[in-house]
Amino acid sequence: MFQADAQIKASGDASYLGDNIYSSDGSGETRSDSVNAGSSATFLINVQNDGSANDSFTLKGAGSSRPFTVKYYSGSSGGTDITSLVTAGTYKISSISPTASQAIRMVVTAGRKATSGSFKGFLVTATSVADITKQGVVKALITVK
Repeated sequence: MFQADAQIKASGDASYLGDNIYSSDGSGETRSDSVNAGSSATFLINVQNDGSANDSFTLKGAGSSRPFTVKYYSGSSGGTDITSLVTAGTYKISSISPTASQAIRMVVTAGRKATSGSFKGFLVTATSVADITKQGVVKALITVK
């Protein structure tokens, strides 16, 4: 059996949302945050192998959408900018054993001229390479204060 399980949390949260939830739209796996114009919110996206065999996963994440910009980085801190790979759906987390996981970081910035009340949801989908019908989806929802 193969199963991707995507989970999300804000960088300051103690635990992830979405463990063992497999929605296609981020239901039950949405983390909201609000920021001032010109500021950023940071989310950690954890991809866990809920299957019974080693598996690899591809990640596809939403790209920037005015007035918001989004960047993706490998690892939960530091790491390489993987934005172009994630938005293209070609970023791959390779050979994860059952119950193991790997995190990436998502940073969403509201433009300096963003108006109060503007908001945007950013979906990230983790797909099993062994069984592309097995996905985990999380959503980051950003609102400008």
